[in-house]
This record gives sequence, C-alpha cells and structure tokens, in this order.
Amino acid sequence: MSRSPSGVRHDPASHAATPSSQAAPWFVPRMTTVSGASAGVATRRQAAAATIHRDRPYVPREAVEAVKATAFAKFDETVDIAVRLAVDPRHADQIVRGTVVLPHGVGKTVRVLALAQGEKAKEAEAAGADLVGPEYIQKIKDGWLDCDVIVATPDMMGVVGRLGRVLGPRGLMPNPKLGTVTQDVATAIKSTPSASPIKRPKCKLKRAKRSSQSLDGGVC
Repeated sequence: MSRSPSGVRHDPASHAATPSSQAAPWFVPRMTTVSGASAGVATRRQAAAATIHRDRPYVPREAVEAVKATAFAKFDETVDIAVRLAVDPRHADQIVRGTVVLPHGVGKTVRVLALAQGEKAKEAEAAGADLVGPEYIQKIKDGWLDCDVIVATPDMMGVVGRLGRVLGPRGLMPNPKLGTVTQDVATAIKSTPSASPIKRPKCKLKRAKRSSQSLDGGVC
C-alpha cells in the first residue's frame, strides 16, 4: 500500500493484469480511505466498504446498484468509472480521448456557451445554448468564465485559440476530439448535458466522469 500526496491509499495489486478467463467486462466497486477523515465519516465509510465483496466481480448493473446502496454522504455523490484497456500508452496511435453520451445524463445542469456567428449562431440558439455569440471572446479575455462547456465553429478557432492559457487549465478549451469544435453545433449542444469526457491516464485505465447517484436510470 502506498499513499499519494492527496492522502488516498493506492493498492498496487489493484493494477495487476486481468486474467484471460475474466476478459469480459466486469466491475469491482472500490472504497478508498482518506487520511484525516472524521471519526463519523470513517465509520460510515467502513460500514459501506464492508458490503462490497472484493473477492468476486460485479456485472455493470449490479455494480451500479452496489454503488448507490453504499452512498452515505449527505450531498448528492458522484462516481468515477475506470475501464481497463488493452492499449500501450507509450504509442501515440493508441491515445484514447473523447466523450461518451450517457443515456440518462450526468445529473447536473450544464451552462453552454456557443462561439459562433451568422447562421451557426442561430442554430446554436435554436438548439438551446445558454449563451451565444463572438462577443463573449472579449468577455473571457476580461476574466469572465461563467459557463461549463464551450462549443465553437472551426472558423472561430483562430481567435479562440489565443485563449488557450485561460481556457485550457479549466477544461473549457474547445477541442475537435471532444466534439466541441464542429460545424454541427446543434448536435454538439444537444448532447452536451449527457456527455462525459473520457481520457486514458498513464495506468492504462480509461476514466470517465461522472454519473450522479441520484439518477433513477443509473448509467447502464
């Protein structure tokens, strides 16, 4: 067991290769222990962890039900999904990044800004974008960032690209790989409330955030 700077315990054995006999998709819900947690929270976490059987795999729907059943926080918790991939992260042609549209959304309200003009701006408004227009570029330069997702048309990227230092660290920079730089702004805007970004970290797992536990439909 090792401890990361954030205080989360990591078990190296959890990253062991998956046996070929268990090649089919399966899930094992995991509970992590964070140092400095209050006694009450630690007790509830231990009680929740005790209900998870670590010696057997869970099918997706069963895993979702187990995660929802072990929720103990007073707020609406969220879930990270990690999927083991048969890729080598050292090769550029095996980079995995994009978005996945969840059938029941991500459980939160998303404020969408569409950087488009002319007919594309009208399409964005009709598709339900909360904010539309190139005038927001100057507002962003002035420090305005009151949005969750930015969708842009390709002709706007020459100007939007200059905002990379502001938008990039906040995950707001439009990216064609994520479907947020496109001529089909209507489709991008309509799918945004249900879209969750996915990326491949160095440990050969694909992570996706996030699905609200309160959704009756789950994520399956």
